[in-house]
Amino acid sequence: MSQQVAVNIKVLDKQFQIGCNEEEREKLLESAQLLNENMQSVRQSGVLGTDRIAIMAALNLTREIIALRQQVGQNAQIGEELDALSQQIDDAIATLK
Repeated sequence: MSQQVAVNIKVLDKQFQIGCNEEEREKLLESAQLLNENMQSVRQSGVLGTDRIAIMAALNLTREIIALRQQVGQNAQIGEELDALSQQIDDAIATLK
């Protein structure tokens, strides 16, 4: 069983202590860094208020996730099409033999 650890993160100049499994520590730190960068960017664009900054950052990150999911779906479809073409080529070669 994994050990719980306390991880200190900093978001918008505020320190937070978050508990997580030891093997998730690096992912948590990377996530916190990405969130902080996104929130800093939103704040620099002139958005005021921590709540509004957090909502805008969440929307930005969610938009990126949706775009990546669409790319993965498109790549999967291309892979399926390539598999079908490969099968057609194999069938054509088999009939020539």
